Amino acid sequence: GEFSDFLTQSREWTDEEHEKMKKSTEYFYKEFKNRVLQGRDNLESETLDDLALGRVWSGNTALENGLIDEIGGFNKTIEIAKSMAGLEDADIEIVEYPNNNNNGLNIKNKQESHYNSQLLLDLMPENLKQELNELNIIPLLQDEKIYFMIPHHIELN
Repeated sequence: GEFSDFLTQSREWTDEEHEKMKKSTEYFYKEFKNRVLQGRDNLESETLDDLALGRVWSGNTALENGLIDEIGGFNKTIEIAKSMAGLEDADIEIVEYPNNNNNGLNIKNKQESHYNSQLLLDLMPENLKQELNELNIIPLLQDEKIYFMIPHHIELN
């Protein structure tokens, strides 16, 4: 179709494509703001605009400004999720990916796993490899498809 190569890096965007991206960004930002406002009784739209609009705050300042409920890491997130699900005393299992036996790839042995993992990385453009490394995202090969995964999975039992 007309926009089939819209996100290509091999050419400049047209004015129409710039406009589509601008409208898409504005739409998603509006949706994001609405969700923030629904979850924050203490904020009005104008207050949120004064605080946010693309700024990045430290945890302490975000807490002071009412943008977050509390400061914590991964374990605190799990504790809150368990509480919200009514599972405060439940045992949970944290599964990290890729698992040790096959590096997350759908193949039979570690030697083959290393080979396919390296092959997958070798085929990627350098900028993508750098981005995946910086974002700690794992490329997975399964059923002849490539998936990208953040190495966390939470299951509440």
